[in-house]
Amino acid sequence: MKEKLRQSLIYLTKENNSKSSMAVVNEVDRTLNVCYIDTIETNNSSPIGPGSARLIVSSNGFLIYPKVDSIVIISYTDDDEAFVSMFSDIDDIKMKVGNEIWLNGDELDGLVIVGELVKKLNNIEKLINQHLLNYNAHTHPVSGGSTLVTTADGQTLIETQQVDIENMKVKQGKQ
Repeated sequence: MKEKLRQSLIYLTKENNSKSSMAVVNEVDRTLNVCYIDTIETNNSSPIGPGSARLIVSSNGFLIYPKVDSIVIISYTDDDEAFVSMFSDIDDIKMKVGNEIWLNGDELDGLVIVGELVKKLNNIEKLINQHLLNYNAHTHPVSGGSTLVTTADGQTLIETQQVDIENMKVKQGKQ
């Protein structure tokens, strides 16, 4: 699969009349949003050796981080500024939008605000645990005798922890 993708990228580079070249990613700097590359020779370009290419950032949109050792297509602006325009392997994608994000439709409604859900679950768990304590402390007379009987239920609920229900691979900001 990777070889087929690599061949497709080579083909696109060869057929593309604009300024572009294929490169291997050596390092990705997430602070500067730059990837450091070594270009690969193709029919329409000669290798220019090591360099860097910008990962395009705007106020709204996607920021795509390629995997190290992956193949990328580097395109150039009219001012010869290099930027990554295609990726063979992606490490991370960050998306920033001003209003709404849909992931595969909207049938499942919005994402849960995990901290608020944990608080609500903990309140319910504490209420049930208090109810169990009260129940276990309750005694009542047995008919026909004077002995009091306690019926104990030794179960308690363990409070939910955020880490128990949170998917750290999907993040969200404040509404």
